Amino acid sequence: MKIDIPARLTGLFFISGFAALIYQVVWQRILFTTFGINADSVTVIVSVFMFGLGMGTLAGNWLQKKFPHRLLDFFIAIEIGIGLFGLFSIPLIKQASAFAPPDSLLALMGITYAVLALPTLLMGATLPLLVTYLNLHFANIGQTVGKLYAFNTLGSAIAALMTVSFLFVVTGQQGALTLAFCCNILTAFLTYRLRRFALGKAATNRKTIPKNAIPFALALLLSATAGYVGLSLQMFWFRTIGFMSSGRSEAFGLILFLFLCGVAGGSRKTEQLSEAGENLALFIVKSLALLALSIYVSLVIVAAVASLDQVLGTYVAYGFLALQARISGGIFPALCHLGIKQSAKVQPGIAVGWMYFSNRHC
Repeated sequence: MKIDIPARLTGLFFISGFAALIYQVVWQRILFTTFGINADSVTVIVSVFMFGLGMGTLAGNWLQKKFPHRLLDFFIAIEIGIGLFGLFSIPLIKQASAFAPPDSLLALMGITYAVLALPTLLMGATLPLLVTYLNLHFANIGQTVGKLYAFNTLGSAIAALMTVSFLFVVTGQQGALTLAFCCNILTAFLTYRLRRFALGKAATNRKTIPKNAIPFALALLLSATAGYVGLSLQMFWFRTIGFMSSGRSEAFGLILFLFLCGVAGGSRKTEQLSEAGENLALFIVKSLALLALSIYVSLVIVAAVASLDQVLGTYVAYGFLALQARISGGIFPALCHLGIKQSAKVQPGIAVGWMYFSNRHC
């Protein structure tokens, strides 16, 4: 029986993303009990989380260079490590938070990074490992990154909604972490079972240069800019919707869900365009123009609607959040496709790791 390993690994990355977002939401909720739910604490926690993910890509790059034939082995070990940390993370975070003054933003940054540095680093290392492995099959960076990024983000989006609206109510925080732990272990086990199947001859043995390729340095710069815009939009809509919804904690979960669904849709679009050989440079230009127009009109429309009906204005704000995430979500994998030139001497996962690092450290 023929095994479709790329499809199965993509599905496993979906489960991995589902678990990762459960951890993020639970950890944020625990930290909120110490530092309060406000725009500053949310911004710091999300930023530190993104920083850890970016640093993890560098760790993933190092592993690829040192152990190019053990990629799935490290992916399995990383999933187990994330799960074990997550399972026992609540008392660890509470104990660390107890030493910090509740009104200190600097203390929040230090404790958040100290506690979450290891698990976020492990999470960040998974993308470059799987990109290198799956690119042996696709030989198309845009298709590989678009597919992985889309399914991982979609899993995170579903987890964001489920954790706040269902898991916390039914199982509590520890129950949600136990479910995430089981997802990590399941991912590791199923990946282990796939290890004995080879992808066949490496497709990257032939040099492929996409249409309208751009210098890698420019791609890094644009990736950092796209990351800055994406995180700024998320924080802007959190502040706006948080104010319009009177600071309800449920709003954060819905914001994450809509934002991540939009990013997943945009990444999926890039995957399809890459597979069809479309002009991704033109796609990026159109996306940026449409994003700028959307941001401009959203401010006017949301303010106008909210002045008449605040509840309706909140729904309109949610709609613009999802739209702008959808528009911007395809830019990162498109930049990876245009900026990374493949050859037998270059491991694409390493280049993607640097791209992801710049995107998360904007």
